[in-house]
Amino acid sequence: MDQAAALGGQELLDQTVANLLQQSIQFHVYLDYPALESAAAQAGTINFHSDRPLAFTVVGEVVNLSAGDNPVSAQRSLFFLKAAVADANNGPRLQALFYQGLQGSLALKSESDRRALAEQLFPKVETDLAEGDFTDLFLAVTSKGNAFGAWPLPVQAAGNGDSWYLSPLSAEIEALMTGIPQDAAIILEIHNGTEAAGVVEAAGDKLAPLRYTITLKTDPSGVDFDVTQIRTGSEALAAGNRVRDLLGRGTVIKDDYMEKRQITVIIGKDMTLAELEKR
Repeated sequence: MDQAAALGGQELLDQTVANLLQQSIQFHVYLDYPALESAAAQAGTINFHSDRPLAFTVVGEVVNLSAGDNPVSAQRSLFFLKAAVADANNGPRLQALFYQGLQGSLALKSESDRRALAEQLFPKVETDLAEGDFTDLFLAVTSKGNAFGAWPLPVQAAGNGDSWYLSPLSAEIEALMTGIPQDAAIILEIHNGTEAAGVVEAAGDKLAPLRYTITLKTDPSGVDFDVTQIRTGSEALAAGNRVRDLLGRGTVIKDDYMEKRQITVIIGKDMTLAELEKR
């Protein structure tokens, strides 16, 4: 998308996003860092609420976010956002946490305060919305209990060394945009086939974009599996292949004794926590 913007400006960027999400783009709002700084300053503290620990580097400093609440000052939160751009593993998640926290903080403000902020932001953003429409959108996005949200785009890191890039996962993007899982009524269980801690939770996090019904069995099985197994019922083979693609490895085994739309993933020693935490 960076390249599309550089090559063809906003028009090509809009078309690129539309092609990626399979959704038409009618309007756009572009917020650069000065605009985000203004919004963050009004928000005050931004809470990076993470469902698992995250580690990343900010100006040479290793930052560790714990699972749960991580209140961060407005100025430091922008450093986190900038650091996310260079992080192939946790970058997309960190960006989403920033926007989730920004939205949450602004939602605590009164409508009059949020309206005043929208009026301050409008001259600083690039948009083809009229000022009144921009204000209405801003108020809707920052209202409590609204239907708007921010999620990391489902991607996986590809390439090597300095030439890495984030490759979109089309099926998971479609499920995220439509709210409809690629496979209805898939029941997914993830088991720990090793003694390693955290692998089941990390695998569950990586497979969350599929929107299957997921159950995590975190206790070690007592038997070490050398190879990750993805066992599927008779009607879940295609879904099992999607699970393998998202995990990056694993042997898919069709098991006619399982429920037809059930998948059981047994994490083996071939899959490390560090590998699972990569996007």
